[in-house]
Amino acid sequence: MVDSGCTARHIVGFKENVLGGALVRYVDLSKNIGGVVASQAAAVEKCFEALYAFVIAGSKCTKPNDENDLISMLTPLGAEMGNVGAVAGELSPNDPLFNHVTAIAESIASLAWVQLDTKPVAHISESMMVGEAFLVKILMTYKNSEQAALHRDWVNAVRAVFEDLKKYVKEYHTTSFIWNAGVVDRGSSTTSGAEVAESDDAEGSGDSADAAFQSIVDNQLAAYLNASLTLGSDIGKQAEDFASAWRKEGEFLKKSAAMMKPSDEEFQAMLQPIAEEMTKVSDGASSISSRDPHFNHLTAIAESVPVLGWVGVPSKNIAFISDTEGAGDFYLNKLLMQKKKESDFEDHQTWVKSVRELFGALKGFVKEYHTPTLSWNSATQKPKAKAAQKANLSQSSSVSDFETIINNAVIPFVELGRNIGGLVAEQAECFLKAFHEEHEFLKKASAQTKPADDIVQG
Repeated sequence: MVDSGCTARHIVGFKENVLGGALVRYVDLSKNIGGVVASQAAAVEKCFEALYAFVIAGSKCTKPNDENDLISMLTPLGAEMGNVGAVAGELSPNDPLFNHVTAIAESIASLAWVQLDTKPVAHISESMMVGEAFLVKILMTYKNSEQAALHRDWVNAVRAVFEDLKKYVKEYHTTSFIWNAGVVDRGSSTTSGAEVAESDDAEGSGDSADAAFQSIVDNQLAAYLNASLTLGSDIGKQAEDFASAWRKEGEFLKKSAAMMKPSDEEFQAMLQPIAEEMTKVSDGASSISSRDPHFNHLTAIAESVPVLGWVGVPSKNIAFISDTEGAGDFYLNKLLMQKKKESDFEDHQTWVKSVRELFGALKGFVKEYHTPTLSWNSATQKPKAKAAQKANLSQSSSVSDFETIINNAVIPFVELGRNIGGLVAEQAECFLKAFHEEHEFLKKASAQTKPADDIVQG
């Protein structure tokens, strides 16, 4: 086992709570079962030791800028994970231990959380769920066996192993893997997006925002487009539609920087060209079979394309981008695992990197120029207007969030009711009316102090 000699909390926590936790009991019980279960458990133990070594190495350096350097650091872990999966690949589904080794082979993917930029805990949970199906089969198979207790204990130990990992990640690496923990990179800016947004000197901000977005189009978007064209016609076609949506968004941002916020109807009309291109991107993945070699590529982009809708989010737009990006990142990880042994793996790896860098650049842009929501007329907005906007933000955010519910959930529901007709349509109209009335109530409530109870009831 690696001995770090380090007292950093996240390293000590891994050694004590993960390596020294349920993993020990799982390995011991696997030896009692014997055979391939025991040999696979030894490989699993090596996986966790490789992950421990990676955690230690990551605590001593910043995240490598070169993707190849990062892959090199992950190679020992990837090799051990491959050994765990190989055990399952050697067994027939009819083998009495097939469910045991398959449960572990599916769950071991949870260790790939270290390479995710967002939602590592969710990734672990998803991997555990895949393995859980086989654990349940084990319990059903052995429930009347003389060895029922042994296999039940083994199943519970497996569950505990990955629960230990999930708890560890949730405590120390909640949003992503922590590189160089506790050390601030002196070359990085410590100015927050909020501080940038609060700057009193707004002169030229519209031009600089336009230039920043165009830089993303010329660099990260171009790199993604080139990587897509390398992989194939269907991926390239979707990429061209995606690139078109980005360009439409650039045109939208130019307009918004030179005008006050329009009415809701005008705003929706301005968004329509972007929405049309986004639909084309989604359509590119809707008809493809899950067995198609490009299914994960196309689905990753189709799931992520709503990120361009940040312009219509009333608050917390960066969180919106991260959440939407995370939906597609699941498929990016799947395709990396799928293609890792193929001769053109580097091309797929380059493509995944280009997608992640594109979304990373978008988050950086939004954080600098449009926090916490889209800035209208940003080139001429007066400092006093900014102060007023900030003062009213807390009052208006709840109303805006309620408007989002109406637009994104209630209205589509009502439209479906109208299509069905009859009593369903009538009920849907009453439902919409109730939401509009509550919306009006919230607007009034946000503009005044709480009145007496008899006035509220009236």
